[in-house]
Amino acid sequence: PYRGRRGRGGAMTIIRVLVMGSTGAGKSALVNTMIDPTKETVDEGYTAESETERPSVHDVIIQDPKDATATITIRFVDTVGLNDTGLSEDKVLWRMAEAIEAIRDGIHHVLFLVRNKMTRDEVFNFNNILRMALLGSQAAEYTTIVRTGFVFFEDPAVRKKDLAAAKGISPEVCEIFESVRGVVHIDVPSVKCDNVKQCENSRELREKSRAILMACLLASPKTPLHVPGARELADRIDEHMKKEHQTANAIAALQAELKRYQQQQEAAQAQYESYIKEAARSQEEARQARAQEQQLHEQYRKDMEA
Repeated sequence: PYRGRRGRGGAMTIIRVLVMGSTGAGKSALVNTMIDPTKETVDEGYTAESETERPSVHDVIIQDPKDATATITIRFVDTVGLNDTGLSEDKVLWRMAEAIEAIRDGIHHVLFLVRNKMTRDEVFNFNNILRMALLGSQAAEYTTIVRTGFVFFEDPAVRKKDLAAAKGISPEVCEIFESVRGVVHIDVPSVKCDNVKQCENSRELREKSRAILMACLLASPKTPLHVPGARELADRIDEHMKKEHQTANAIAALQAELKRYQQQQEAAQAQYESYIKEAARSQEEARQARAQEQQLHEQYRKDMEA
């Protein structure tokens, strides 16, 4: 079960949630909605560029609805966007592996975000990255597809029509939608707006979407899904990060040494220029002294002739 350590106020439950989706699907907006629907704790991107280039972990603590003395911690792992981040496919997989390190003790739920119709890339991400590369054959049983940016999410008839349309896209998409734990529709518009009425409406939509997601997550499987080879993968990541840190330190040391050398060179150059100026000044003074001496001799000669 996902019951964790016991706190002062009673037992504390931990539900670990992996948030996945293509860039622009609304992962950060969803996490913000769960943390606080009224503001953006995590930067939200509404363009093709990802705001999440490394996995980030956010805890949302709520009171257990079944036990007033206990709390539930919902731990969201907001992953890197699976498309259009400027990262190679290998680096995207590596970033996802870093996310797995954050949930090395197992996960209870995967939220797979889809903003519009599921694309070929998203089918590939679900089947090849989520199922094959990360979580294995049981991935779908722990996954809820979240249709983000769905304006009519409160209308059951529209939701039903959307679900039917999604399954009709292709046999592959139909298989995914029928195999997952469930499908929910939400809308989490930005709360950064100039119009007060629009902001209030956005917060209200976020509150309603948060309630939908909270009900979904509180019904998560009690037995966590352990990622195949997660601990070994985490150990390899740890070793890699240590080497990366050592390399970064070595580069920083070399850069510092180079900076000191450049400063020494600049100081030597400044001193050399100072010597040149001093020598030129001395030469000018000597020239002026010789000229003055010559004038005096010339004046003495004229005086003697007179």
